[in-house]
Amino acid sequence: MKKNSTFAMKRLTLLLLTTTCAVGLLASCATQSDLPVMSGKEAALRTAVFKGNLGEVQALLKEETNINAASKEGATPLLLAAQDGHREIVALLLERGADANQGMTNDGVTPLYLAAQQGHREIVTLLLEHGADARPARRNDGTTPLFMATQGGHREIVALLLSHSADAKQKTTNGRTALHIAAYYGHREIVALLLKHGADKSARMTTGQRPVDLARQQGHSALVPLLGP
Repeated sequence: MKKNSTFAMKRLTLLLLTTTCAVGLLASCATQSDLPVMSGKEAALRTAVFKGNLGEVQALLKEETNINAASKEGATPLLLAAQDGHREIVALLLERGADANQGMTNDGVTPLYLAAQQGHREIVTLLLEHGADARPARRNDGTTPLFMATQGGHREIVALLLSHSADAKQKTTNGRTALHIAAYYGHREIVALLLKHGADKSARMTTGQRPVDLARQQGHSALVPLLGP
């Protein structure tokens, strides 16, 4: 019964994604009439990717299929696979020429952004190895893959991104840096890592708060010596 309900939920989520309605991550909706016309093969590829069916994806890619076919707002097979943690499918799509930097057209969210957010370290590695850019920010708020990995406490991913030119000083639209986020959530190892890569302890949000102020506010007293005064 549980298996059937899980599959039913995945089918519902797939329907939402194919109408570009975000389920938590892909945030916005459109109707079926807003979608670009997809061939049957392209639609089948998206479905197979979403289900995590590697064999079906392999079979479909043997035929002439647009591997970067996307919804109106840019949800590609690679983006779906990266978000859901389907490492082997991500590897296959990249091997067959999927664009690692093709993001959502409404806000610029990329496969790397979603993989970093979800803590999929091996997928982050694959994307970076295939030319994914760690620097572009989400257009509506200025967050980056580095911000999302920091928020989730994914230290190894933070290290990977910093080693691939992610900017430790980059700010969101409200002036937050990754260091603000690490301080707020009490991620000591990430705080140290960001400082090692040039993060600015004195950076202020638009509200005037520094990373050390957020650490104090949240009761992370062990971080104050690192971030103080």
